[in-house]
Amino acid sequence: MVNDGHNPDIENFLTACQQAFTANSLQRLILSKYKGVEPELNRITIRPVQIKEQKLLSFLYEYRTNHVTKNLPVKDAIAQLQQWLGSDFHNAHMITDEWETQLSFSKKGKVLVNKNRNKNSAKTIDVQSPQAELAHNRNKLRYVEQNRPYLRELGITDANGQIIPAMSRKWKQINKFI
Repeated sequence: MVNDGHNPDIENFLTACQQAFTANSLQRLILSKYKGVEPELNRITIRPVQIKEQKLLSFLYEYRTNHVTKNLPVKDAIAQLQQWLGSDFHNAHMITDEWETQLSFSKKGKVLVNKNRNKNSAKTIDVQSPQAELAHNRNKLRYVEQNRPYLRELGITDANGQIIPAMSRKWKQINKFI
């Protein structure tokens, strides 16, 4: 079945995607069951990001041997989803702060929608700010502060507490050990 864009279930799903993005409640959207022309593509994971003061949707194309990321404005992303759903991808799973919505297509082309409350709601378990969630470059959790004097004595950091590039692997090893 090719998506002609006039199915009310698909339109409702796309509207819900756009509203979740606008309301900052979209956690991620996963497109799977790929039936398109690229044999190596497994799925696409979409999440909101903020790059240079602009909110975008980050598409992570998960190929068998590598991953490719493309960032799109919401309008372009919705147009792309409308084109893909039912033709290239036969399953879409949207996770928001409150809901998990599954849109799938049967072998005969029938649209199936399943919507449930999100049991792992980010509102109850997330302690970071919404801006931290959207950050493109996230800070890594480190168990040892870089400015510790023994790291300088070991030659892992310089006098300013910055990691010496040649010692970055040792720095990672120490944090993994701790």
